[in-house]
Amino acid sequence: MRYRFDEIAYNSTTKKKPTEDDKETYIGLEHLDSECLTISRWGSEVAPVGEKLIMKKGDILFGKRRAYQRKVGIAPFDGIFSAHGMVLRPNEEVINPNFFPFFISSDQIMERAVRISVGGLSPTINWKDLREQEFDIPSLDEQKELADKLWAAYNLKESYKKLLSATDEMVKSQFIEMFKDLPINGKIEDLVERSIASVKKSYQSGDEIEYIDISSIDNTSNRVVETTKHEVVNAPSRAQQCVKNGDILVSTVRPINRNIAVVTSNLPNLVASTGFCVLRSKDEYREYLLSVVKSDAYTERMCDKANGGLYPAVNNRDVLSYGIHIPNKELAQKVSSIYQQADKSKFTSLKSQFIEMFGNPLSSVQRFPVKKLGDCCEFNPRRPNLTLKETDKVSFVPMPSVSENGYLQDVVDEEYGKVKKGFTYFENNDVLFAKITPCMENGKGAIAEGLTNNIGMGSTEFHVLRPIEGVSSPYWLLALTRLPIFRERASKNMTGTGGQKRVPANYLENFMVGLPSIEEQNRFENIYKQADKSKYIN
Repeated sequence: MRYRFDEIAYNSTTKKKPTEDDKETYIGLEHLDSECLTISRWGSEVAPVGEKLIMKKGDILFGKRRAYQRKVGIAPFDGIFSAHGMVLRPNEEVINPNFFPFFISSDQIMERAVRISVGGLSPTINWKDLREQEFDIPSLDEQKELADKLWAAYNLKESYKKLLSATDEMVKSQFIEMFKDLPINGKIEDLVERSIASVKKSYQSGDEIEYIDISSIDNTSNRVVETTKHEVVNAPSRAQQCVKNGDILVSTVRPINRNIAVVTSNLPNLVASTGFCVLRSKDEYREYLLSVVKSDAYTERMCDKANGGLYPAVNNRDVLSYGIHIPNKELAQKVSSIYQQADKSKFTSLKSQFIEMFGNPLSSVQRFPVKKLGDCCEFNPRRPNLTLKETDKVSFVPMPSVSENGYLQDVVDEEYGKVKKGFTYFENNDVLFAKITPCMENGKGAIAEGLTNNIGMGSTEFHVLRPIEGVSSPYWLLALTRLPIFRERASKNMTGTGGQKRVPANYLENFMVGLPSIEEQNRFENIYKQADKSKYIN
């Protein structure tokens, strides 16, 4: 049924002037993380100034200023909330309280909120406009069912975020231990290239770009999570810096927020905001530089240098002139190894999560209907008739470009005419499975993403698994085929001799597996994406 927003929710406007006792239970918009219902920090060093909204435990706190930041949280206790937000309570005759937080944070609410916001620098939602908006609401029974599934998925994601945080803290502590006593003998600029091409020199007005701004990144995983498409002529004025795979983006606005991300997409038309200082590392110093700009010492220094009122910021020179120890290549490689080990530990958790949700795929007892893997996906699909010219570019993926950590790396573009024969064809969202020893045993496999012209050509030693819409998710397929127990069984069924042993296609096609519903697979997908969100920006 369709309801006005003021029929769905109550807007509590009761306020109070804070006292000294209220500073410990104050929640401001700065305490709400984008797209996260859980509030994990609060409080103010001094009593907040001006009247604040009174909130009760369980209330939904909604940031009405800059709604595009998607700040929605559940009040963890009784206290006070910023007057730049709304305190919302569900009308339980219309909406299930457990479903309500997901409804408020849904795309339909957020997109509408952005549309009706008024103002320039700080667009804000007025209640009189929001209350009149109409939305379709499922029945209460449907809401309850949806809420149960959404909370299960959300809790799993939050558990994984905690793992990411713990892993990052481990990396940080190792970094500090390695460099705490070493002298400062250089600056960040000594380890980076400064030849960052500009949009004006690289594109025509009608060209299309993929734009990265502050809202595009996740500062928990330090990944780019989305981009927006623009024609150059209509792109935001700050869309000026041409970036590429491997670049580190360091926000110069509000350094306290640590908005830092690594670009790991091979899309050829990525453009970043001038609100980032772009660090393009020399040689193998990327992980070292990432550790530097994520350190507490760096953040403190930038906060000291930042100036400006509502938007305290530093400039590129401040970032580039930050003093560091210039490590030798051996030491820099040790930092890279630490990051690689951290990635492996993240996947270890994913393996456990897969088993927890779906059970052991080799068990004789399965939780879901047992199907041949060949019925769950399309194996080695034939190349369609393509309209590509010989000189058109496609992504070229040799075996070394598929990592043992589940993603593509160092993918290059080649002319279609040069690679159309003698290589394996695949498309975006296909899963690559290395079939030859020892690559198969080592776990080489990845989801094909960000392919130029949606086409990849790669090693003939790949099996290609194409998900079937509504049946299988590429993330479920990848996780299944990367499980050590799956690969151990596959290794026993290899054919050939010596270093030329391969997993035959008919073995994979006939492998019996419990097939979860697509909804269950999508729940797992959300968790998988949390491991490395930057892999999913296309």
